[in-house]
Amino acid sequence: MALGRTGLRLEAWKFIVYLAIPIGASVAYNEPKLQRFSADYFQMLKYPANPNVNLKKEFEELREKKQMEKEQRQVYNEQMKKLLKNPGDGN
Repeated sequence: MALGRTGLRLEAWKFIVYLAIPIGASVAYNEPKLQRFSADYFQMLKYPANPNVNLKKEFEELREKKQMEKEQRQVYNEQMKKLLKNPGDGN
């Protein structure tokens, strides 16, 4: 801790900042419009559109999609390795 009057000012400034940030965030994010916007933007709450939705089928589709993306990423990585290995064989 710094000594003297400047040290006291520095400590007071740090104390104000440490209190102002959480209080300011609490006040700002407690606004219902902002909460709704954040939930919609980041899709925090995702419910099925219809209660009769077959969740097993939906999860299977998601699993297949992730597997396809993984395979595409592997093919892309292999192509990049080939290109980097033989840079003169291209166009």
